Amino acid sequence: MAQGPLTPPARIAMVPREMADKKPPHGSPCNSCGLCCFSSKCDVGRTLFGGPSRDGGGPCPALRFETDGKSYCDVMQNPQLYNENDPDEARAAMMLLMYAGWGCTMRINGEFNGSFDHKLYRFTEDRRDAFNHASAIWKLNHLLPF
Repeated sequence: MAQGPLTPPARIAMVPREMADKKPPHGSPCNSCGLCCFSSKCDVGRTLFGGPSRDGGGPCPALRFETDGKSYCDVMQNPQLYNENDPDEARAAMMLLMYAGWGCTMRINGEFNGSFDHKLYRFTEDRRDAFNHASAIWKLNHLLPF
């Protein structure tokens, strides 16, 4: 029996080899390598800085690096510069939307961790109202319902 049309290939992002080599496996604890933000912008980044929704339009202008090479998000670090809401509330909303503390959500070279994806899905489903509120704080209303 004939197969249907092939799924288009995933977006290809060129990244420095040394950055890709530092990336932990999908679902492992984040090590602040910055590859996720270097290769594309998150929904908040695309809303703040523009960029095509299909390819993410990275690297994100909010990506910063410490002197030790660890990355951080300036939007999360200094939300008052990007959002008129209470900075603590905006930071908490951003952390929720980015799954901060859950592990590396960046996939590279076809890597996939089904159990980790399932945990994120359940986490999102169980906190749908909180995700919708966080999305509203960052004006991601075009993505609602989450």
